[in-house]
Amino acid sequence: MENIGISEVIISLNKNQVKVKDFLDSKNLELKISYVFEDTACDSDKLGAIGALKFVVDKFGADDYFVL
Repeated sequence: MENIGISEVIISLNKNQVKVKDFLDSKNLELKISYVFEDTACDSDKLGAIGALKFVVDKFGADDYFVL
């Protein structure tokens, strides 16, 4: 990904946080991966897709992002 200008991937997770992080960390990828964990206990408190994006921007600041 670095050859196309992507230097960091930020992954926002709610469910299966530990499983996803452990899996990706075990792959020894040559890319910086940051994780944002949504701390909600019940479905009614979840941020949803747009709320999760805002949560990431609030945590990491406004910058150039490619959202997938």
